[in-house]
Amino acid sequence: MNSECQKRRRIELEKKKRDEEKRKARELEAKRREEERIKKVKLKENLRKQRRKARKKKIFKFLHDLGLVKTKEEIEKIQKQKEEEKRKKLLSSANHENQGFSGCQKSSIFVHK
Repeated sequence: MNSECQKRRRIELEKKKRDEEKRKARELEAKRREEERIKKVKLKENLRKQRRKARKKKIFKFLHDLGLVKTKEEIEKIQKQKEEEKRKKLLSSANHENQGFSGCQKSSIFVHK
């Protein structure tokens, strides 16, 4: 009777061990599938971002070719040109004011308007 009891006990332990191994295998498989799903989602999102970026570039290039938008460099260049023109205007207007006093004695005090 003792040997039968030990046999049953050994069989039960083996069965528990197999069941535990199967459970662990199922958990690992589920974890692997979840990681694979997350990886696919990230790849899709990355692809979506790349397509969106390419579409924006294409639209910008089209509008730029039509002259409807400017690049950052073009905007900076235009601003510099405007500032340079403004500075030249100020210098030329100051020169014209000084030329208006050519017949008179120039004052040592310069009044800035």
